[in-house]
Amino acid sequence: MSKYSLLLEYFTAFSEQRLDKLSDMFSDDVILQDWEILATGKAQVMAANAKIFDSVGTLQVNIDTVSEDKSNANVIFAEIEVVINNDIILKVVDVVRFDIHNKIVKITAYKR
Repeated sequence: MSKYSLLLEYFTAFSEQRLDKLSDMFSDDVILQDWEILATGKAQVMAANAKIFDSVGTLQVNIDTVSEDKSNANVIFAEIEVVINNDIILKVVDVVRFDIHNKIVKITAYKR
């Protein structure tokens, strides 16, 4: 499966607030970092996602652009819009790193 397909699968699971699917996609030592959160390890990252999901009604990730790191095919950059409750729009850049087993090992998100 291509990294792009995996990224789409991740954004779909996030939009659908599917913790079970996200858990399957994360490595045990996954790291999630954004402008408010630093979570390390699958348990902390899952708890951070659960907290996000509990704080919103709906989420929708709209992808603007996607590109691979030319020096590392396991890293993908995505410019996205996260629409919260059909009202609030966050413009974000996600940098997603995969391991050799196609599990997500790190997500770093930046507001844009």
